[in-house]
Amino acid sequence: MNRRNIIFALIAAFTLITIIAIGYSWYSVEPPLTVHLRCDGEVSGTLSANIILPNGKSAKTENFDIQKVCKNGKIEFDDYQREKKLQFTFEPNRGEKFKIVSEYGRDIQSDQNGFYMVLKITNVPPFIANDSI
Repeated sequence: MNRRNIIFALIAAFTLITIIAIGYSWYSVEPPLTVHLRCDGEVSGTLSANIILPNGKSAKTENFDIQKVCKNGKIEFDDYQREKKLQFTFEPNRGEKFKIVSEYGRDIQSDQNGFYMVLKITNVPPFIANDSI
């Protein structure tokens, strides 16, 4: 092989590897899930979010300071897929726990920017509920 064929083969291999890498990363990235929070009154306590896999097992749990996330107004999850459910647990400073499960199509919606939902948290019963925009 002459030098020109070797250089052409290297360029072709590099181009092919680049196209495969870009294509794989483009298809494997899921859009984020944005949970918009509506906090009524002076809410205090902790909020945890548990991602539930289609087989019913927990993927991971994240804990949040309710006052910080209410001030921010939203929580984002980068690893959400529509087959998964999200279980929120709100624990006011009184020691009780209130749980709610959100699923795609009922509580979680999607648009061109990704997935979204609205969660309402209050300091009076029912304390935590799915809400609509």
